[in-house]
Amino acid sequence: MKEPIWIDEIIAKAIHADQIIQHGGSPEIRDENLLSASLAR
Repeated sequence: MKEPIWIDEIIAKAIHADQIIQHGGSPEIRDENLLSASLAR
């Protein structure tokens, strides 16, 4: 089994921004601390 490819917070935010552009929605991130915690490994 391959190791997962981890992304950092900058990439996660860029993906989020791209999804907002494509599909609409609020551009804000509801909880910055939750994002940071979920990306920590």
